[in-house]
Amino acid sequence: MVIDIHTHTGNKPIRSTLNDIAASMKAYGIDKSAVSPMRQPSSSMLIAESKRNLSANDARFLCFLRFDPNRVHVDELMGISNGFDGFKLHPRSEKFNPLDKKFKGMFRFFEDAGKPVLIHSRKEDYPYSDPVMMLKLAKRYAGTNFIFGHFASDSDRFFDDAYALDNVFVDTSIVSSPKIIEFRVDSFGADRMLFGSDFPFSDQEIELLKIKKAGIKDSQKDMILHSNAARLLSI
Repeated sequence: MVIDIHTHTGNKPIRSTLNDIAASMKAYGIDKSAVSPMRQPSSSMLIAESKRNLSANDARFLCFLRFDPNRVHVDELMGISNGFDGFKLHPRSEKFNPLDKKFKGMFRFFEDAGKPVLIHSRKEDYPYSDPVMMLKLAKRYAGTNFIFGHFASDSDRFFDDAYALDNVFVDTSIVSSPKIIEFRVDSFGADRMLFGSDFPFSDQEIELLKIKKAGIKDSQKDMILHSNAARLLSI
């Protein structure tokens, strides 16, 4: 089995539907994909798109709830999160500082819910998406499993500091390569890496080939492609 932990639906800047993801999955032998909305003009539209994905009731899709923490109070979150497999946060697109104390209740809710949080993490022109900075979340909320998207920018400091935090995972989307995966498996381990494509912003076949062509053990490839995600999501 192959599980892609990072795909998107939406209309802008690229159109992607559940049918588009399903067609790609069929073509490249992917059994399940975790899906969340790409950026939307408002939090209500993010939530509506999340709910549309969930309402499809398709076992091939693991639905993550995406919303704007600036616009959704924790009481509302409690009312809309039923049925979702996890949560997706994008500090750059939704323009928020995850470490701000006003979001403490939200992260406590995630901790109580016992579901993973996939968080956009790349070194870019927005400081609150810096994976090294966001490691403080994993230390502060040790009961929540955080999946740092885009291989945490393959940051040396991130991987050095994350090694001791057993609630820190990375997905392999965009930033990784076969050689980078080999190096990080050797130093960080395969048991906290998950296959992610960031479809439609990247191609599932290309992202899958990075893992298949990496010079690591078959058992380690299985961890990345399936068993780590299955464990996190209780599949």
